[in-house]
Amino acid sequence: MKTSLQPHLAIEPFTRVYSAEKGDALDELSNSIVDLVEDGKLDKAEEVSRQLLDRYPDQVDGLFSLGMVYEARGQNEKAAEYYRKAVDFMRSMPEFEEEAIDWVLEKAFRMESASFSKT
Repeated sequence: MKTSLQPHLAIEPFTRVYSAEKGDALDELSNSIVDLVEDGKLDKAEEVSRQLLDRYPDQVDGLFSLGMVYEARGQNEKAAEYYRKAVDFMRSMPEFEEEAIDWVLEKAFRMESASFSKT
């Protein structure tokens, strides 16, 4: 089952700074989450997102990935919560461009708006 979400488009604005070794493992986990979400394997995507958050708490990927999972599930309030956590994290790190921060913040706003329109 494919979801309507296109997460591979969702991660392009990010700029990360880390070592190549850490980056490879981090990228592999992050990319696996994108694939899982695209394939509709949302429970596994959540599990891997939480592993990513535990293994790399100094990176935004786990927070953003959980936002993607909740968005794909239609859990807009939870998605907004994790996108906002990602924004807070990104604002605390100088390597993130304002454009990327604004982009994730816009995702949070859209999820919040979608939550309010359901009620």
